[in-house]
Amino acid sequence: MHSTSIEPIGTAARTFLRRVRFAGAPMKPEADELELAMTCINAGYLRRINRGAALVDVTDAGAAYLDKLARCE
Repeated sequence: MHSTSIEPIGTAARTFLRRVRFAGAPMKPEADELELAMTCINAGYLRRINRGAALVDVTDAGAAYLDKLARCE
């Protein structure tokens, strides 16, 4: 297993990332969440699934980031 580099994204973006992960399926960010989604996308923690529908989903890096934080590593 290799070490995962952590790109800090802030509390609000981290909370949004958790919400997307717990949704269990790609989701469309609300208008007030678009900046948070872009922060997560730019860090590599979310990916766009469908530009037309603006759906996002958690990447493997995003899941590893949340798992690492949960373990307080």
